[in-house]
Amino acid sequence: MSAVVEGQEQVAPERVERWVSFELDGQLYGLDVLEVQEVLRVPDITPTAGAPECVLGVINLRGNIVTVVDLRRRFDLPPGPSSAAARVIILDLKPQQVGVAVDRVGEIVAVTDTDLQAPPMITSEASLPVRKVLARQGALVFQIDSARLLELPATATDGGSAARGRTPKPPAAEQDLHAPH
Repeated sequence: MSAVVEGQEQVAPERVERWVSFELDGQLYGLDVLEVQEVLRVPDITPTAGAPECVLGVINLRGNIVTVVDLRRRFDLPPGPSSAAARVIILDLKPQQVGVAVDRVGEIVAVTDTDLQAPPMITSEASLPVRKVLARQGALVFQIDSARLLELPATATDGGSAARGRTPKPPAAEQDLHAPH
């Protein structure tokens, strides 16, 4: 039962989101905690031929084959040093799971709608899949839009030729199949 006091407006409680924070190249990012299934030490990853450059390969996670994406490559960052702090965050993006390799996993961050801002306008095709931005303790934390995370820019799969308006050249093996005999 809710009581309404005359002359006072009821204020709805602020919605609180929780993010799993992580670091890439010194920058903080966050993923919705509801999408994070688990965090692993970097396991043995089996490379997959023909995969986009940002895909490290696949892992066997308790009988499920899970693709692992290197977020440094996906975000066009330079390679980082190997570190004991590196982790793979397993995301449950129904109907599939995907792992994302990060430099370091931080803490769970609780944020309210009033803490958040719209992401900066980035027009590049390879822009970061950022949903919201949090300014906290002098640092910016970018919330990653997991659904857009898997939308690979053309440059990730064809060496950038589609982004420059050219048709990508097929691999040599495909060229040989189409050559006149």
